[in-house]
Amino acid sequence: PKRRSYGIHIGNNGGPFSNRHHMGDDVAWDLEHETIVAIGDGIVRRVVIGQHSWGGLVIVEHRDHEGEFFCSLYSHLGPLVAVRVGDVIEQGQKIGSLGRTHTWEGGGYRAHLHFGIHQGPYEQERPWVTGYLRNELFQAGHGWVDPQVFIRKRLKR
Repeated sequence: PKRRSYGIHIGNNGGPFSNRHHMGDDVAWDLEHETIVAIGDGIVRRVVIGQHSWGGLVIVEHRDHEGEFFCSLYSHLGPLVAVRVGDVIEQGQKIGSLGRTHTWEGGGYRAHLHFGIHQGPYEQERPWVTGYLRNELFQAGHGWVDPQVFIRKRLKR
């Protein structure tokens, strides 16, 4: 529970995420270079290195035990990402490592992993990749789900 940050509302503080909801869990705080692994078997659909705010970003498309698509998002990774777009990967396989605190490689933040789950297949044309959603979009439905609830309910083997 202390790792849960999905859905937290940022008040109207005048900052860039003002009046928005967080679309993932932030975990592994201050663990620079911590190894990050895939939560399940899948295909790597997106890899970006050094993207503003995200740092290194990897998105993996999976199917759950019922055949439904979902995507896992891993961000604030360092530049040495261990996968490429199109790679077929297995649960527990290394994706990359966290970036260093307050550097371009981790998006300028303290070292941590932003981990999100989005239901449905990866669609490059539909821009759903985000760390925060405006309040009205959060209330309207968006495909993002609480990662901890999703994993407990949908990924049991």
